[in-house]
Amino acid sequence: MFASFMPWLMLNRDGLTVLVHPGTGNGYADHTKHAAWLGGMLPLRLDVFRGAPA
Repeated sequence: MFASFMPWLMLNRDGLTVLVHPGTGNGYADHTKHAAWLGGMLPLRLDVFRGAPA
């Protein structure tokens, strides 16, 4: 499903910035090294995740 959803999202995001990430249970890694941005990157409050660097 992901392989067909990403191209659709790329073509239909209508100028919105979108963060796509898996749900592995490690929120910090999911929102950083496992994330894909469509549009410009936006700042994230990564301190809310357990295991985030201090």
